[in-house]
Amino acid sequence: MIRVYPGSHPGQAQVQFSYMLNGPATEEKREGHLQGAQFAIELLRGEDFVAAAECQQGFEAGRDSIMLGSNEPLLQHIHRLGDEAVGPNKT
Repeated sequence: MIRVYPGSHPGQAQVQFSYMLNGPATEEKREGHLQGAQFAIELLRGEDFVAAAECQQGFEAGRDSIMLGSNEPLLQHIHRLGDEAVGPNKT
């Protein structure tokens, strides 16, 4: 589970990454899960956090919107649901 909390100012956030099992695991399975979690952390640091920082730089430079990439269908879906529920943010 990934939780993102706002920081003390725009452009800052605190990220909490939790990885849980649904029961006891053998040492072999535990090691496999730890490797999977480490892969996810490296992916977040190397791609997602870099992209988020670049988006923030754009907002700070005056850009008022972003386009979600075609390789993020779940994120696009979540934004569409929000737009359908409350309307797009036009401020």
